[in-house]
Amino acid sequence: MNQGTTIKPSQNSSLGLWSCIDAITLCLLVVAMCCQINLGDIGRDTTAEGYVTKQLKIALPDIALFMCFGWFFLRTTALRAWKKLWWPPLPCWALLAALLISILHSRPLVNAVAESIAGAENTRELIKALLTKESKEAIAETIQFAGYFLIAPLLFVNLIHDARTGTLLSRRRLVLWTFFLALCGVTLLGCWQLLRGSQAPQSWFSSPNAWAAFCTIALPLLLARLLSAKVSTVPAIGLSCAAIALLAATMVSFWALLCVLAALVAVGLWLRVPVRMAAALAVTAVLLIGFWPRQANLQPARQQSFQLKSQHEKVKKQFVEWYVATTRLANRREASFATGAGPGNYQFNIGAYYSRLPNEEKMPADSNNLFLVQAVNIGILGLGALLWMVLHFGQLAFKAREDFKDDWLAAGVLGSMTAWLLVNLFHASIVRGTGVVFAFMLALAIIALHRDREPQPEEKGNSLADWMS
Repeated sequence: MNQGTTIKPSQNSSLGLWSCIDAITLCLLVVAMCCQINLGDIGRDTTAEGYVTKQLKIALPDIALFMCFGWFFLRTTALRAWKKLWWPPLPCWALLAALLISILHSRPLVNAVAESIAGAENTRELIKALLTKESKEAIAETIQFAGYFLIAPLLFVNLIHDARTGTLLSRRRLVLWTFFLALCGVTLLGCWQLLRGSQAPQSWFSSPNAWAAFCTIALPLLLARLLSAKVSTVPAIGLSCAAIALLAATMVSFWALLCVLAALVAVGLWLRVPVRMAAALAVTAVLLIGFWPRQANLQPARQQSFQLKSQHEKVKKQFVEWYVATTRLANRREASFATGAGPGNYQFNIGAYYSRLPNEEKMPADSNNLFLVQAVNIGILGLGALLWMVLHFGQLAFKAREDFKDDWLAAGVLGSMTAWLLVNLFHASIVRGTGVVFAFMLALAIIALHRDREPQPEEKGNSLADWMS
């Protein structure tokens, strides 16, 4: 919120019809981001014709994000409350600037557009020539990143701590309940898929790897709440172990499982959990690592996930591509180490660098290294801006943890951010709406830091409502 603005906290749960609509749109956005339901494709599927072109997927979370922003824009304008908003910090704007610089400086992108423009004979053809496959991808990815790292944090922070009317209305409890219930829903769907057949569960996500990445990011937040619950130790231990086991049972990626366990250690250290709870969680982790690859119907896929070789090659394509991306990044002839090949142009530039390397296998869906992909796309400048943004929000969450030691939220956010940094080495999670989930975690760092602005009841009991606060 703006410094110097006097905000009156309110314990009123209802401030009229329009506030109810704000709350509903916020909850719908949170539910929508817990899936990757595809509403359509932009571009033609040419697989049957013997070649593949990149299609843009229209995911439900992206549509929900921009529809929510449309309502937020109209409502804030009607209230004349733009000056009362919290605005994304400098690193978010620096990331967007890095994407724009990459577009303008990308040699492959600029050359492709220049060649296309050369054949244009009139204004209509000129406009069409500007929209090459490279420029379309660059525009789409820039809009997507702006949505995830500018619009989404702006929406989440200002709708959770809504001060536009001059009275602070906190929806923290509501939004966390919505998120955890949505997480339970998609997890139960994943378990049903697991029991129903031999295929790897993916819930409402586009692939098992995307589902694993989502679980890795979301689980630390839930565990932080369970581990800090104001209930007896035995139920807290049981619920925590059950949550880990249930989600792990639906995950195929061994690397994602390791990231979950690493984030769990981080959350436990930040919360300083009791020794017996830590011991119970450690036993659960050991049992998971031991029995996880042996689950009958998923055994082949799981064993393959932690092997460096594949059935046909000595090194899986997932790791071969790490080398290929590094080679592309280090090529001085392309002059794109700093600014990249252009947002979204990774696939258009990586193929030529396989040459003598094996390229027969198909890359498993959502198994790219996000950091290498973005280094090729937007260069070291853009990747540095992305990591700067993550570090900035991480510092805010750490400060919130130091300032409010009795609050679990900051520890959960730090655990989720740790998991995000680790899992993106193996599963790129800024795709088809998953970026909204990470933006939600970034926004919660701000919410945790402004805990003192929320209305605090004089006494809190052990009711279900108090458990989530």
